Amino acid sequence: MADHLRIRDLKVGFQTFDGFVEILDIGDIHIEKGEAYGLVGESGAGKTVLALAILGLLRQPPAEVKAEELSLDGEPLLEKSQKELREIRGRRISMILQDPMSALDPAFDVGYQLSEVIRLRNKMDRKEAREKALEFMRMVELPDPEMMLDKYPHQLSGGQRQRIVIALALACGSQFLIADEPTRNLDVTVQASVLKTIHRLREELGVSLLFIANNLSLVSVMCNRVGILLKGRIVETGRVRDILDDPLHPYTLDLLRAVPSKEEQLDEDEIKRDVEIADPSRSRCALYPRCKFRGPACEGDTAFELVSVSPTHSVACPYALQSLAAASGALATAGATTASDAVAAATDGGD
Repeated sequence: MADHLRIRDLKVGFQTFDGFVEILDIGDIHIEKGEAYGLVGESGAGKTVLALAILGLLRQPPAEVKAEELSLDGEPLLEKSQKELREIRGRRISMILQDPMSALDPAFDVGYQLSEVIRLRNKMDRKEAREKALEFMRMVELPDPEMMLDKYPHQLSGGQRQRIVIALALACGSQFLIADEPTRNLDVTVQASVLKTIHRLREELGVSLLFIANNLSLVSVMCNRVGILLKGRIVETGRVRDILDDPLHPYTLDLLRAVPSKEEQLDEDEIKRDVEIADPSRSRCALYPRCKFRGPACEGDTAFELVSVSPTHSVACPYALQSLAAASGALATAGATTASDAVAAATDGGD
């Protein structure tokens, strides 16, 4: 299937008073038509910067965006003028922002905001646009949409506002949707409802999705593949089942352990065990200063590239790769059945 979005060798940085600071260094991301791709990382990893770079919303300067390829349906986005990008945004690619209150204008009712977007993009009159707005409000499962058209954003709940933002993103027929932590400011029950709506609409409309989150469990129910972003670099990528069942990078393990299961008991010794902070200048790996698996192989000025460990799974970590190299013996002696089991078995002997 053809790639809907393709990113190769993307670098994004900003000019600051202290000089140029690189924020993103993305080797390769490709999202096929109709696919849902998850991008997971802690706050400050560069997830939103990537979304804004794709949409051409980073002001240059102070931002600097370079890429070997950044294309939508094969069309290079970095070569487009701002006028051309405005035509692409909304019609072909849209974004659901984290905070619906800041995405909606408090001075206008939601019916006006939604119908105006539809009217301007589709050359409809106001009456037709209002009917179309009602159709999209029903599509995102808003109760009593006729009454809600005349409500202002502050009169709606957080979940209702987010559904309005989803309707806005889909109103002009976009076939590529970026969801930037769309449930971050919602309570758990509302989160589940909004995610079900996004999942249903993606399947019904055949929309491609870049789903940004800091929670791997959310991505596991929404996406086909996932990339783990650490300080602007993809350190592990693969199918969702590869990452959940067979995590290899220590950072991926940290993300998974950050949300303990109901059956899991917290180990008090593990909580009290501190990792000595190392000099970050000794390694290009952003996890190095706080990684409990760091070693001599992690040091140096060269950034670690993704290495395939299976046809669908890649990792950028010398610790994981060294452990996998020793895994054949561990598989035989410890009965390990997955690469992550082999990594654990291969390293337990050295603890």
